[in-house]
Amino acid sequence: MPNKYSYYEAYYVKANKKKIRPFKMLVFLSAIFAVSLTIFVSVIFSDFLSINVFSFSSTNLLSDTTYYAIELGEYSSREEAVSISSLYKSSTAAGYILKDGNMYRVLASAYKSKKDAENVLEKIINNVSTANIYEINVTSVNFSREIVKENKAEIVNAVNLFSHCYNSLYELSVKLDSGEISEREVLLEVEDLDKTCEDVVSNFKKSYKNSVEMEIVYTEIYLEKLTESVDELIEILSTEQQVNSAIKETYFKIIYSYINFAKEL
Repeated sequence: MPNKYSYYEAYYVKANKKKIRPFKMLVFLSAIFAVSLTIFVSVIFSDFLSINVFSFSSTNLLSDTTYYAIELGEYSSREEAVSISSLYKSSTAAGYILKDGNMYRVLASAYKSKKDAENVLEKIINNVSTANIYEINVTSVNFSREIVKENKAEIVNAVNLFSHCYNSLYELSVKLDSGEISEREVLLEVEDLDKTCEDVVSNFKKSYKNSVEMEIVYTEIYLEKLTESVDELIEILSTEQQVNSAIKETYFKIIYSYINFAKEL
């Protein structure tokens, strides 16, 4: 890698001694970006990352928390964001596109620990100059005391399923990045996770079979969305294409699905 990078530096110096044609400049910039992307991939995910969990508090079944995502850049058009996302997806980053107002953010990974995010940013900032830390604020889910009192265990299991899925996928992505686990083993783990999701959703529906409370209805809707995300991930893993990118993108989907769920309540 150092020799290849030096080659492009030498090319740049040589090119500046004479008029640079636009096409050559484009080739040069593309090559530099490719080198930067390769360096980025080699350092962005490693086994120094810690794995954290959600916390609980009274009827606020999940307390307010913050994720610290690595943002690779923000763009004014979705087309540009999709193009950049595709490049990063091919190199294990999530490439998750978040529409934020009129801008589109491309996110690589998300951490419960700000220190972890800062460590990653420090390693990549010289090669991905647009990278920064983007905070994702997650609010607690609130249920009425009557509903929680009626069947607290099933409510807690249902809501905790979001955190369980995120933590499981996060841990798998770290292990896969560090070579501790194979893609085949990841698929088996995600299939087990899918079975867990099905069991929790099934038990929740049985417990509130005749309920017309909006809190329960929305919970069922978002549990189904969560299960669908895991099912879609299994389909992608079965093709063995961009496995780690798919895992990270899925846990971003789960985070934002939970955020939307909390807003509904």
